[in-house]
Amino acid sequence: GVLSQELSDLLDGLSPLSLLGGELGGEPERRGLQAQRAQAVEKVAELLAQDPGLTSAKVAERLNVSAATAKRYLREARQT
Repeated sequence: GVLSQELSDLLDGLSPLSLLGGELGGEPERRGLQAQRAQAVEKVAELLAQDPGLTSAKVAERLNVSAATAKRYLREARQT
């Protein structure tokens, strides 16, 4: 459905390898990672609005991130 397409679109933009660029730890790459993380947290906030019972396990599965990352995204999304 629409939600699946939105998640697919988000995942297309979240490839860690595409964010690395040439140099690891360089300032532009760090800003890029921060922007991608903010985008992911925003997406989780949207999902949370649609499903208040959203779990970190569901976030991890849908965004293809680790359990720890999913928990962090969910925690940050709940604070916004």
